Parts: sequence; structure tokens; C-alpha cells
Amino acid sequence: MVKSYDLEEAKEILTLFLERNNMRKTPERYAILEAVYKANKHVTADGLFAEMENSPFRVCRVTVYNTLELLYKANLVVRHQFETVVEYEFRHSGAFHYHRVCTECGTIEEFKNAMLARALELVKIKGFRVEDHALYLYGTCSKCRARISRKNKKKQKKQQ
Repeated sequence: MVKSYDLEEAKEILTLFLERNNMRKTPERYAILEAVYKANKHVTADGLFAEMENSPFRVCRVTVYNTLELLYKANLVVRHQFETVVEYEFRHSGAFHYHRVCTECGTIEEFKNAMLARALELVKIKGFRVEDHALYLYGTCSKCRARISRKNKKKQKKQQ
């Protein structure tokens, strides 16, 4: 399984990654890393760019996109593809978490499930070593189901 890191460890790993790949150690890259880790939630590149406009490190949108990709390659952040949006988050410590995505309103909720985690640990694939995994459950949240139900009831009453 993939290890999670605190911010200081992440900075050290980023430094080693940049040195190994003959890349510059710019303050902007470290500022973006710190912003992702301190957000403590999923972030989009555009959202992070907007947040960083008010920081001492004025970065362009391309720098944010490129740095997030670099952090992903360095295994410091997780990249999630939710339908049409890509979100990033720092590597969590402890148990894996999963995501529920409402196909009606687009709400994304994280959840943990010990039984599911144990079941996934037991999965063996011949000739393949699982190092990481992601699970996305798509469906309709309770608020949307209630809204749809009310709408259907009103429709039925009008038809009577």
C-alpha cells in the first residue's frame, strides 16, 4: 500500500524527486504542495489557482496544473477523476476512504467502511501486486431522491 506523509515529509520527498529528475526547486512548487496539504479537502487546479492569487506566491494557472501533475508523479497527492472534473488531495494517513458521487447534484462525499477495506485487502490478482486503489460509487443521494419523489408525486396528482 502507498504510504501517507505529513507536510514536512512531503517537502523532503518533493526535494528528492526534483533533484533526481534535475528539476528546479522553486518556492512556488513548495507553496502549491503546502496549499494542497493545508486545504484538508479535495481541490481542483482552478480552485487552487484562485486561492493562491492572494498568497505571497503569485503563480500562473499553468504552474498550478503542472505542479499538481508533478506532485502526483512524486506520489504526494492522489488524483480523482469525477465525471468531468479532476480533483486532488494529499495522501491521507490511516485507512483508505472511498467516494460517493451523486449523479443528480454532483455532490461528492468521502466515507470509510472497515468491512469494504478488509474485503479489498483480500483481493488477489494473479501476476499483479496492488499498491493503491480508489473506489467511486455513483448513485443518487437521499436529498435528490426525496426531491425526485416529491416531483413525481406532484406530477401524479396533476395527471389525476
